[in-house]
Amino acid sequence: MSLRERLNDPDDAARLAAVRRASTSGEVGLFEDLLDLALHDSSEVRTEGGMAEVYEHVGDAAAEALGRILRRRSELDPRVRAAVTDLANDDDRVATLLYYLGGPYEPLRRELAASTEGRLRLRAARAVLSGHRPEELTSALLVDPDPAVRVEGLRGPRPDRDLCLRLLRDDPAPEVRLVAARALRFAPHVGSGPFIAAADVERDPAARAMLLSCLARRRHDRDNRVALVGFLGEPAGYLRRDAAQALTDVDDPEVAAAIGLRMLVEPDDAALSGLLAHKKLLAHVPELREPLLRWRRHPLNDGERWSLDRALAAPESPVPPAGPDPADTDRLLREVLRWAVAALEPVVAAAYDNGESDALDLVRHWLAGGHDDLLRRALDGEENLWHTDPHAIKIGAAWDCAGAALARDLDWARRVGLAAAAEQGRRDPAAVAIDPERGPIVAARRAVSLTGVVHRLLADLVRAGVDAPPPGPLLQLVRAGEDLVEEVRETLPPDAWPRLLRLAMRPAEEAAYRAALAAAVPGNALPEDPDLPETVERRIVDRARRAARAWLRALTDDDRAPLSFAPGPDGPRPRFVPGRAWPYALDRAVVWLRDGRPTGPVRRGPADDLLRRLAALPYGQATDLEQLFGLIAATRAADWHRDLARAVLAGDPPARTDPLGPDLRDPGRPLDRPWPSGLVARMSDGQVVALMPGRPTPVSGRAWPERAGRAARCGACGGDVPVEGAVGWSHVDDDSYGPIEQWFAGTLAGTCPACGTRAEVPARLVLTPDPALSWALPPGLP
Repeated sequence: MSLRERLNDPDDAARLAAVRRASTSGEVGLFEDLLDLALHDSSEVRTEGGMAEVYEHVGDAAAEALGRILRRRSELDPRVRAAVTDLANDDDRVATLLYYLGGPYEPLRRELAASTEGRLRLRAARAVLSGHRPEELTSALLVDPDPAVRVEGLRGPRPDRDLCLRLLRDDPAPEVRLVAARALRFAPHVGSGPFIAAADVERDPAARAMLLSCLARRRHDRDNRVALVGFLGEPAGYLRRDAAQALTDVDDPEVAAAIGLRMLVEPDDAALSGLLAHKKLLAHVPELREPLLRWRRHPLNDGERWSLDRALAAPESPVPPAGPDPADTDRLLREVLRWAVAALEPVVAAAYDNGESDALDLVRHWLAGGHDDLLRRALDGEENLWHTDPHAIKIGAAWDCAGAALARDLDWARRVGLAAAAEQGRRDPAAVAIDPERGPIVAARRAVSLTGVVHRLLADLVRAGVDAPPPGPLLQLVRAGEDLVEEVRETLPPDAWPRLLRLAMRPAEEAAYRAALAAAVPGNALPEDPDLPETVERRIVDRARRAARAWLRALTDDDRAPLSFAPGPDGPRPRFVPGRAWPYALDRAVVWLRDGRPTGPVRRGPADDLLRRLAALPYGQATDLEQLFGLIAATRAADWHRDLARAVLAGDPPARTDPLGPDLRDPGRPLDRPWPSGLVARMSDGQVVALMPGRPTPVSGRAWPERAGRAARCGACGGDVPVEGAVGWSHVDDDSYGPIEQWFAGTLAGTCPACGTRAEVPARLVLTPDPALSWALPPGLP
């Protein structure tokens, strides 16, 4: 095999051996092959073993061989000129070739250095080793118009400090500023100031990474800490991680506040681990212990588990009291609104757009320094929406941001921030994916709680004059594996309604709950019905309306017709309720609204409002009364439903099994005993009054007696016999000689407990307009 063939051998070691042989061989036709290897072969061959490993570059060896060959010639080879000026060749390989060609080709190198093409000048610069460059050459390189040439000029062994500071401050090329910062990174007499000034205006990611490295190696005075905090909002996750690591040992409340804010919105796992490594985080922001404990129970990976263990090892600290608002309330308002807008962005992006995205864009432009007309435009958009589609389902917090900003109302802005956080939690896709029912509820509650912490930390940073990290939507609100049933159960409010109570039930509890609901309307509901709670309440109210309709028909014939909620035949309602029955019907409604109590507060709501209007009428339409009793039934059914759900959660039997309650049973139900001396009467409003013969007793204005009782003498044994019975309206006395009197009469009956003899006693009651009720004792009656 010829030497030329060995230069093209696929084996790297064979080519290297052939290159060495070619430098001393006189074989013709090797120049082109050696030149090609010098420009394009990047293979390395290990030539020594053991602890003294040596690697030789095949391309460098070929360039060195060419240098030896060309030194024996007096003229410049045109093929070399063509190769070094060809921009298709690699700059480093051309520079290496020129270096090995040596002095005979120095004129060619200088010709390249004077070229108008930047890459040719770069090749000429790299052909001279940085340690061998004269000062005038380095000075010329540093003022070259091409950034790559200026970078090459900074690669000397000891670049001038003042020159590097000037380039760091003034050079327009980011790659030059990066190399200048690198040259100053370990400079002992350069403080944080130049790097802080450069970081304020630097936008190139690579240059900012180098500035961060420089700041991390300086003394962490306040200016240095504030500058490092600014890197917590970098777009690149590795920069945020490095900034957090640089601040790990800093014991400063402002730094801890910034770390805590960023931790809540950090999407990058590595950066989050760096934030959690801060040793004084929980000492200054103890409110974050609860979410960190929750994360520790369900870590994403081993690295996060280790970071959380280290963070939670800090001793517990009390939550600091809320301080006064900073003097610069306008700045705090803008920061609060920035977080509100950031929370709403994913919500608006995922929902149907009714103009919320435009409103948020206008608020963002205002936050960036725009004028108030932008906010007015946003509010005008909401007003136009009300006119064009008043029933549109909109995200009102988007326009509330503009309203709070225009009013410069900090409290309003905080409320908007809490509302935006709740909206984000309710629509958090991660929470919905874990549990479509409980996930949004838990996420919304946690988002509101954390947003309160965010507002406190923002106030602390504004008070200290430190820029807060950029906002974002709150993350990690709900994690896979959490017991959301227990979370809902532990946070139930005292006035929780059945829908929320059901979400706090285990499967066995929910089965018992559904069975109890189905039993309330036997034959009309199935426990497996997905809409069972709504179905049961609706059918209970329908049953109450039908019962009230039948009762109103009976009232036209019997002023004391009992109201029963047992299923019965349906039929048409009367048109009017006569004046003599109207007060009685309203009294029954009052008793029901009082949950069966004769006196006490009335449940407020639509039923109470309607009752107040009807009470001013002397008589009225049956449709109004049916509506009134339907509203009351809906209230009672909802209360029963809530009590049932709470009893199931507590493992207790329900307090009452009748959804509508026992308060409107037959007015003829027995009186409660013992009785006082004389006669007792139960009024239609549930009040029990004691009467003495001939002594009027004041009563409520619209109440009529419905049942009476007294103790009579047994005709057989002479003992006391308790007798009672219903008293109905008898007649009206309007003889014009005195006030109009309503007379009620009935027969009181009972059985002697001693001898078993049955006793019957007539009773007559008189109701005067005072209003007062008296007992009209018949002559000769004991």
